Amino acid sequence: MSLRTATALLLIAAACTVTSCTGNDQDFSFTSLRNDGDATVSFDIDLSDTACVYSICLISRFKKNTQCDDVTFLVRLTSPSGKSGSERITLPSDYRTVRDYVRNKPDDNRIKAASAPGYYDISWTYRTNIIPQEYGMWEMDISVAEQDTGIIGLGTAVSRTPLAE
Repeated sequence: MSLRTATALLLIAAACTVTSCTGNDQDFSFTSLRNDGDATVSFDIDLSDTACVYSICLISRFKKNTQCDDVTFLVRLTSPSGKSGSERITLPSDYRTVRDYVRNKPDDNRIKAASAPGYYDISWTYRTNIIPQEYGMWEMDISVAEQDTGIIGLGTAVSRTPLAE
């Protein structure tokens, strides 16, 4: 992993951390894609601590100079007992639009962006204040619904925040 890649990943991880309360802990996973978004990526999501609420951020890395105003993901979650559900979500992905939004609304921590030569990363808050129906290891499968989005990597950041006593 190059220094630029590590720096960009740290920026995104730090951005996701801001979305949660202080005193939290975070798990970060990232996978590079081989074929411009043509893959399903699976992540293990640890929701086993019964004394916490969780937040999940989705992270994508885009090649620069890709014309993609938004991106649609297919997200499937599978519980520890094997129950699953899925949804289709569409999120803004044009770097200039996201950058301008972040500059104009600095108090809105639901979306973050970081740039490096050749690519940019966007982090979107997917869900917050999650109290799982089943505690344990969940599986999250993420795929890009359309081709030619310029996505070259996908990731998740899961934050744990202790429940108020």
